[in-house]
Amino acid sequence: MVKIATTLTEEVKNARIPEILKKLDCKQEVKNPRQPSMLEAMVEMVVNNPECLNETEFKDHMLTFVATSQDTQSSAIAFTLMMLGMHPQIQCNLVEELKKVLGDKKCLDFGDLGKLKYMEMCIKEAMRLFPLGPFLPRDVVEDVRLGKWTFPAGCSVLFCVYQVHRNPRLWEKPEEFYPEHFTAEAISNRHPFAFLPFSAGPRRCIAQQYSYVNMKIIIGTILQNYIIECGGNLKDLKLLTDVSIRPSGGYMIRIKNRKIM
Repeated sequence: MVKIATTLTEEVKNARIPEILKKLDCKQEVKNPRQPSMLEAMVEMVVNNPECLNETEFKDHMLTFVATSQDTQSSAIAFTLMMLGMHPQIQCNLVEELKKVLGDKKCLDFGDLGKLKYMEMCIKEAMRLFPLGPFLPRDVVEDVRLGKWTFPAGCSVLFCVYQVHRNPRLWEKPEEFYPEHFTAEAISNRHPFAFLPFSAGPRRCIAQQYSYVNMKIIIGTILQNYIIECGGNLKDLKLLTDVSIRPSGGYMIRIKNRKIM
């Protein structure tokens, strides 16, 4: 696994860094420059401020990106497939959307992903029920007043995303797998911080959009080829958590060949 991750980061480095270095060499004042990507910012720091970030530390950060994205996305995909297996009608609706978007094509391409609205609703609903980071720890840097409580500077706060995602004041069917929680109308009527699978604010996950792209491609490809089944029901599903959340009995799904696509 280390070899695979190292090879991947080397491929990214070899493909992208020469291009970034060229931009740094030709850097000129431009009006309204775009925000640099995390990779661009790190390369610039290695070049211009190596005492803050050297090449070895840069490689370590790259490996961190690979490891964290693999673990979180694989779990989110597995939870989504479990929910689709427990709710065959929703799975059928999603397959119909795939067939409509793909037409005569055999594979999804990048241009198709924005059309998979229902798939995105299903993924978000699975991440609502099973936020991979169920708790967000934060240090309080100054006194914060919330209602009748004051959190003093220097203390730590553990924010429970899992409870927010199942709060009946925010969600129509908090304990059910209900993708319609993520229709445009439902989203517009809900506080923007009611849904926090990637955290929020300045310390939110930098890979949010990449994650949705990756998950849509993988789930779409699986559903093109397999029917997903999952026994049991959501109510009886027991969860464990330490850093991330997972089912105590594993991701218990069955697959069958799908021959209609």
